[in-house]
Amino acid sequence: MIDLGLVVARLLHYAVVTTLAGVSFFPLYALADAEPIALLRWRQGVLLATAIAVLLSGILWFVFSVANMSGTLADVADREVLWTVLNETTFGRIWMARMFLAVVVLSVISKRFASTAGARPNWIVPFLTGALLASLAGVGHSQIEEGVAGVIHMTSDAAHLLAAGAWLGGLLPLGYVLLLHDRERGRPAEAA
Repeated sequence: MIDLGLVVARLLHYAVVTTLAGVSFFPLYALADAEPIALLRWRQGVLLATAIAVLLSGILWFVFSVANMSGTLADVADREVLWTVLNETTFGRIWMARMFLAVVVLSVISKRFASTAGARPNWIVPFLTGALLASLAGVGHSQIEEGVAGVIHMTSDAAHLLAAGAWLGGLLPLGYVLLLHDRERGRPAEAA
């Protein structure tokens, strides 16, 4: 049960962080002109929803990681176990930094979502979401190596995560742009 929960929580977290980053990167590489207002509003809603999902899935991942390390779900409520995981494991320290960054991302996205200003270039959200996505390399399999090999492995994992985020996460806004284009032409979108 705990192993399955950990796998599902981790998969969910990776998926929403990848989506968050990819949706925020999309206008930087896909749009030559100003972002259409319909796409901007849609992206803001998706960014807000995925930022919330990042926090929730991150907490779920932490819960199952603590349970996996301690051997039981009941230990998630034990202060000593939580303190040990947060302060004496690499996962705990990186998790705290990542969740702080996730809160900052959510705050910035919420502020921009509530803003009535029009489409203007936004570099801070892609930078923050990119940092959040790249930080996943710090809790992955690159941790098994030490020294220079570990740094090279972690750096290549971070670059791979960023490329995957731009590609996979960018598919969602690309699909929306294609849907908007078909609607403007007055015909329903065809499934490819």
